[in-house]
Parts: sequence; C-alpha cells; structure tokens
Amino acid sequence: MITFENIAVCRGSDTIVEASRIQCEPGHCSVIVGPSGGGKTSLLMAIGGVGRELGLQVHGRIVMDDGRVFNLSDMATPICSLVPQNAALYDELSVQENLDIVMTTHATAPKVDPEVMQRLLTGIDGDAMPNALSGGQRQRVAIVRSLLSGARICVMDEPNAGLDPRRSQDLSDVIASLCATGIHVIMTTHHPKLFVDQAATFYFLADSRLSEVTKREGSIDRELERLTRETVAPPPVSGPVSLRAIARRNWFWEFFLRDLWSHFLSPATLLYIATACALIAFTLGYVAVVQYPFSALLLDATIKRIAAGLGDGFYRSTIPLIVGILIAARSGSLATTDLLQKQSNGSTLALAQIQVPIRRYRSISLLAAISFSSAFLYLFAIVVSLYMLGLSISLTTRMHPEVVMGFVVDDIFNNDLQPVKWGWIIAKMLLSGACIALICILVGKQNVRSSQQIRDLGALAVLLSVLTVIAMQTALILVELA
Repeated sequence: MITFENIAVCRGSDTIVEASRIQCEPGHCSVIVGPSGGGKTSLLMAIGGVGRELGLQVHGRIVMDDGRVFNLSDMATPICSLVPQNAALYDELSVQENLDIVMTTHATAPKVDPEVMQRLLTGIDGDAMPNALSGGQRQRVAIVRSLLSGARICVMDEPNAGLDPRRSQDLSDVIASLCATGIHVIMTTHHPKLFVDQAATFYFLADSRLSEVTKREGSIDRELERLTRETVAPPPVSGPVSLRAIARRNWFWEFFLRDLWSHFLSPATLLYIATACALIAFTLGYVAVVQYPFSALLLDATIKRIAAGLGDGFYRSTIPLIVGILIAARSGSLATTDLLQKQSNGSTLALAQIQVPIRRYRSISLLAAISFSSAFLYLFAIVVSLYMLGLSISLTTRMHPEVVMGFVVDDIFNNDLQPVKWGWIIAKMLLSGACIALICILVGKQNVRSSQQIRDLGALAVLLSVLTVIAMQTALILVELA
C-alpha cells in the first residue's frame, strides 16, 4: 500500500488543500467529491507530480509499501499516471501516435488487460487527429494513454466529463476492471453515485480540508449532501463581480491602450529596438571610417562629410527600413498568434455570436496601435542609432564625441533640409505599420484547430510582413530619390 501523508498544496501564501492521509491500496478506488473551485484539481496535480509546473508549492511525503519514504515535492519520477480533465492530447500527432509515443518510451508493460483498454477505444479511428474527435472520445484516448505508462496509481480528474451515459457506464466498468488488475484509482467527480459500487473510499474536500466520508450502505449520497450543507461559505472577496447596468465603455480605446503597450511601450519592445539599431549603427559607422582610404590621415572636413552623409542615409533610409523589419518580425508574430489563439479557443466566435463586434474592436485598435508605434519607435531608434554612429566614429578617429555628434546631426537640422524629407519618412513608417497590422488581421481570421497551424500561420504573417515592408520602403526610396 502506498500512502500520501501530511499533504499541503499552496499558491503563494494561500493554502489550497490540506490532507492528512490518502491511502492507496492495490485494487481499490478512491473518489474525491467537493464543490467547484474547492481545490480538487490542484490536489490531483500535486499527487501526480506536476504541481510545481503549475506554480503550486507542494508539501508532504509518500510512504511506499516497502517502507521507503520520499518528500512529495522531491519525487523525481511520478508514481502516478495522470488523466487531466481536458484530455491534453498532443494535437500534432494522430490518435495512434499519441498512444505509440507512450508505448515506445516506457519499458514497463501496462498492468491493464489490452482488451479492457480496447473497449475504451471502440469507434475511434487510430489515424484521426485529436481535433477531429469529440470531447468524450478525446477523454477516452487520454485514459488509455495514461494506462499505458504502467503506473500503479491512476489519477483521473473528472474522467466522465463529456461522456454520454453509455460511455460513462463503460468508464465505471473499466475502473472496476482496472482495480481488479491491482491498480489504485484516485478520481474526482461531481457525480459520485455513478461510482458507489467501485469506490472503496470517499473523500470530501471543502474549506481547504480533505476528510474521509464513512461509506455505509445507501448512505453515501445523504452523507455528501449533509457535508455540502455544512460547508462554510467562502468569505466575500474585496471586489465582487457586478452584473448591474454600467455606462458604455469605449472598447476600441481599451484595446488600443493594451496593444500600444504590447507593441510600443513595453520594456521588451524598447530594448529589442534599441539593441538592434545600436549594434547596426555602431558597426556601420566603424566600418565606414576604418575602410575609408587613408583613414588615419582624415581631416576634420572629411570626417564631417562622412558623418553628415552617414547621418543623412540613416535617418532617411536605413533606420526606417530596419525599424520596419523589426516591427514586422515582432508584431507580426505577436499579434497574429494572439488573434489565432482567440479564434482557436472560440472566444472570438462566442462574442460574435451574441453580436459583440469584437473583430471590429480588435482590428481598428491593432491597426492604430501598430501604425502609431511604427512612427514613434522610429524616433526612438533614430536617437539611439545616431548616438551610436557618432560614438563609433569618435572611437576610430579619436575626436571628441560631441563634435562628431554635431557632424552627424548637421545634415538633419541645417537649412538645406526640406520638409518633404520628413514627409517621406512619416509615409514609410505609417504605411509599414498599417500593412503589418492588415496582414496580421487577415491571417488572424483563419480557422485553426491545432497549435501547429497557429505557429505556421504566425510564421507566414511574419514573412509576409517583412517582405511587404522591404518592398514598400524600397519603392518609396526610389520614388523619393527620383
């Protein structure tokens, strides 16, 4: 018999579950019942050995049947096989491949009769992809995949969720068959009556504490109902959800501010643009001076001409192109992936079905945010680039940096500068941002069923965005020079 003792599952300073003991005798079934949100899933994740990956702090110990004792948080190899509620199949592999990857990885033979597992797979095509299955079919494949690992304890989180009555009864029979082979099953459910015959022990989880329920003939339902009535109501939260009528909000503005942060104001974006532009500017400035004939004998007038020429090329052509490509690479992936994930999980469709114009909000805000970001990130990048350009020239010529910076910016602010130059720059940045946003919106409308499709379409959006920026700015530069 394997025993879990003194279990405590916490998130930060909050204790989610406390359990003094869960005994796992071979061939028995333990059922955990409790209200939604009571911590049943967190307890199973902790027992299954994946609590830390979910941000939980897990305490307690495991006493093996041979007397060995392990800390639950230090268990390198889980002793349980886990069946999560959402099935969690690998959606890039077929049904058969989801099972093959377990069978070819685990050397231990499963402890369950193959005929028992085959019953769960009745009516499921092995070549089908997980996204083509119903929720109940996915759950049945997940149960079989878990059993193939050969673990002595099988942990199931509401395994009958999504199953029709017939399959639920089949599941009940399968659990009985599993117990007959010596496997201990720990499961959570909101329908304990279905498993009264199979369960040797019932636990009730409420108010963060797990307590064993005495199982008497015909009394388990009444006992659970009594415990449910006696459960202390959770304390009121400081900010309860309100369903009262509220004034209309400008949702375009709400989404615009969020997109503006993601594509412009976030430290990651600024660091990304600054680092790339600084390295490019410093390298080009250094190479331009070092490779100039008789660079060691350059006069101040020659250096001034080089600095002014480099500054002119940078702010008019080089920096707009670099910034446009950088924004296309980052925003194209970020925005498209976000739209596709919302399309995949159904949130976009659900809001559109009840006539919430979510696509309009998101499209307009994204178009405005990326276009606005492109213009202002150019200004940010030009300051960084010109500074690094001046620094590289001063290092190679041993001139004072402030003098070189004066040469670099001279062509930008002298009397020869025509307003039309800035007009071309603004056109380049705004058009680049608008094209990137439109590509993200168009690609993000596609219906996707797997993470592989999301990645492929995200990469396609980046490729199209980068090519569009290069083509558009090249055409504008040629027209400007003409």
